[in-house]
Amino acid sequence: MTHVNNNLKNFSGVSKARKAKRVAVVGAKGGVGTSFIATELSSLLSTQGTDTILVDHQYVDSDIDVLLALKEFKPRMIDEFTAPLHEMDEEGALSYLHTARKNLRLLALDGDMSQTEILNYSQSLCDLLSRNANFIIEDYSGSVSFPVEPQMLLDGFDVVVLVLDASVSAVRNAKRLIDKVENLQLTLSSRLRIITVVNYHRPEAAYVMDKSDLKRYLAKSLI
Repeated sequence: MTHVNNNLKNFSGVSKARKAKRVAVVGAKGGVGTSFIATELSSLLSTQGTDTILVDHQYVDSDIDVLLALKEFKPRMIDEFTAPLHEMDEEGALSYLHTARKNLRLLALDGDMSQTEILNYSQSLCDLLSRNANFIIEDYSGSVSFPVEPQMLLDGFDVVVLVLDASVSAVRNAKRLIDKVENLQLTLSSRLRIITVVNYHRPEAAYVMDKSDLKRYLAKSLI
């Protein structure tokens, strides 16, 4: 036990290769509760004693601070004066995190550069932080202003939580993403777990599709 404890503290032995599990919470479209699911998942893990980093990819008009009940919170600004990524180390990446509560830290960026540039900067920070947490949960709400590409999910994540409601448009978008990811996995022999979550944020009778329709169309077990 002493050796294991020392390894954990010094990132040596087995712990040398330890990295956080990366989870992408992806919305099939906007307004289905993706940020809510990502926040609740992160909060649950943190309350169970798991060191968790929540990453907000809604770079404009995000409400994740409201979901986390943070007061006077502002995302970290990045601009041309921000340290270049090739000069960044783990200690520098840690300075971008905001402590939301015990075992839960938030990475939220903003800036005048393009959304894609902010995304790339955020992903590079996550790579540097991967040995500093147990889980990194990334919120890709359906209203983000950049495409969530299947190749990016396969390259960077262990699990995808796909959030949708029982609307036709959300189900179609979810099916399209699932098919693209599964086809790529066959080509690349990659392993990525997809968990499909149907969020009934309105009364179930308000939707035109019922649970049997969802299972048949998506060919997936649902949460």
